[in-house]
Amino acid sequence: MGKINIIGLGPGDTNLISYRAYKELYSDKKIILRTDRHPICDEMKDIEFESLDRYYESEDSFEDVYNNIANYVIECASKSDVVYAVPGHPRVAESTVDIIEKKAEEKNIEVEVIASMSFIDAMYNLLKVDPSHGFTLLDAFSLNEETKVETRNSLIITQVYDWFIATDVKLFLMEHYSDYQEIYIVRGAGVRDIESKKKIKLLELDRNENFFDHLTSVFVPGNNDE
Repeated sequence: MGKINIIGLGPGDTNLISYRAYKELYSDKKIILRTDRHPICDEMKDIEFESLDRYYESEDSFEDVYNNIANYVIECASKSDVVYAVPGHPRVAESTVDIIEKKAEEKNIEVEVIASMSFIDAMYNLLKVDPSHGFTLLDAFSLNEETKVETRNSLIITQVYDWFIATDVKLFLMEHYSDYQEIYIVRGAGVRDIESKKKIKLLELDRNENFFDHLTSVFVPGNNDE
């Protein structure tokens, strides 16, 4: 029976990976990445790893994807020590980590979580905003009419991959904010050479001149005057 070390890869710059997590990448253990769609993978050419992106291509729902990923990591750990690496911080917006921990407990497999900087830290640093005033973190794929928004707090919406998702996010936000609410499109926070922020009005979110990819999030400042 092996052990699972779950490590964070930081927001996308090797300088933002914790020393302990970096050491794990160069251990003699099996290295499994939830996804290789992460900027840091371009700098990991000397590391042998397995990416689990295949599950995203073969399943119809994220619930199935996450469960299959967790089951595979558990299966590998039943044979030897495993390093499971995820973008950012393992405790921030990483559903597979919770599932792996629960399944590992059932099978008496030891799990250790090793942190690195999260993309939230990088985003607030880029925006020069103090998160201690309160914020809400939402996934663009999980927004629905039952999703609650506290407009007094700042809001981060992740996984704004393309214009279609941006339109859905815009329509969702218009249920809670003025069409002229100032928001930011944030791309690649914490990743040197590509990180950027663009201040716009909410109604402008899905315009053609805006760029979206898997590293893009939307930030809505809190309305502290309410």
